[in-house]
Amino acid sequence: MNGNPINKDEFAAQFKELFPNREISDGSFDSESLSKVCRLLGLPEHSQVSDNYSVIDGDFNTNDRDILVMSEIDLTPGRTNVGKHCSVLTRIDSRSFSIWTPYKSGADGPLDLERNVWTAKQCFGVALF
Repeated sequence: MNGNPINKDEFAAQFKELFPNREISDGSFDSESLSKVCRLLGLPEHSQVSDNYSVIDGDFNTNDRDILVMSEIDLTPGRTNVGKHCSVLTRIDSRSFSIWTPYKSGADGPLDLERNVWTAKQCFGVALF
């Protein structure tokens, strides 16, 4: 934190109380918790939320902001159940976007998605500044 690496186990131990709905999702928390996590990790605490894909594209590519992608629907292709989740945007353009995401299995990694998934999975971006 604050320039020092933190592994998954350390993160889980320090922030587990901020994830109240672990039975639904391991990667989602409320906005108050988001601010606390950002502060403790040395990330920007101010944020702007938008579900508009083009706005998030601009915030990431033009304004050079870090973006968290929150999804209301399970990100697994074909799934439509609630699966509130927080991921990190790593790339976005007019046709597609990429995120780094933790999985319920405990693994994590990149996920490439087409633009239409943004709406289908009820995604919104949280631009940090």
